[in-house]
Amino acid sequence: MEELVLPETNGMASLANGWTQSAARDLSEALWAERHHLAELLHALDAAAALTPAQRSADASVFAVIDRKMQALRVAGLGRDIAADALFRTWGAEAPTLPEVISIAPSGPWVFIFSAHLNSMEEQLSRIGRYCGAAGTGATNRFAQIPRALRHFICGPGHAGMN
Repeated sequence: MEELVLPETNGMASLANGWTQSAARDLSEALWAERHHLAELLHALDAAAALTPAQRSADASVFAVIDRKMQALRVAGLGRDIAADALFRTWGAEAPTLPEVISIAPSGPWVFIFSAHLNSMEEQLSRIGRYCGAAGTGATNRFAQIPRALRHFICGPGHAGMN
């Protein structure tokens, strides 16, 4: 009588790893998009800060550009939320922050990739935060509108503020 040989489960493990890689890649791409929008916002803020108060008062388009950049950042945040949710489900986690994603990431390149995103985004948010406190820019309310979900994802729930 022949021995019954069951198929190995490596195929399922490989498939699950493929889902993990795909979900992690999707989140990384969403974070790249968000970083791009943060960089564009910083560029607009730098341009606005270079203007004199009289120039800022006379040129409402400066703030219209900033508002458009903020809206693009919010839309990119929705993409990040969707990609993050898919990854969290794959990894069996409950909507963690980016630092928590790094701590639960399987060994390999994702720890480094997500750490690089975190470091860059923390620096970008810090630079934007400096504009919040800049007197005379007329920008405090606009710049304080960085989406709370982004601040929470990068900094955690205890750091809802920009500073």
